[in-house]
Amino acid sequence: MPSKNSTKAIGERIVANEMTFAGWLVVNTNSGEENSPNFDLIGLKGDLRVTVQVKATRSKSGDEESFHFGRYRADAVYFNSKDGPKCDFVVAVNFSSPKVYNCLVMDTGRANNIADKHA
Repeated sequence: MPSKNSTKAIGERIVANEMTFAGWLVVNTNSGEENSPNFDLIGLKGDLRVTVQVKATRSKSGDEESFHFGRYRADAVYFNSKDGPKCDFVVAVNFSSPKVYNCLVMDTGRANNIADKHA
């Protein structure tokens, strides 16, 4: 079983690989000494720029109920809660291996609603 940090890194790689395959140039903001507070990846495609927060968990099912969004927060703001640039999208990834996975892509508002519902 991968560690928490390995699970996060695998999830980020899965999303970066999928975005690259779809024609995006992807930068992982966690590859330096400091992480970006609200997002993990920046995607560039033509004139488009998106920021993505990746949430990864290891499991066998791929429905919305199986994704892990973190601990309960009284303010119901799980994403974009820190100062600094904000993420445009949240991608929840669950996987049983780096080759077998499901991704749920959603805007930040929907992700906050789902996280609050399942906290």
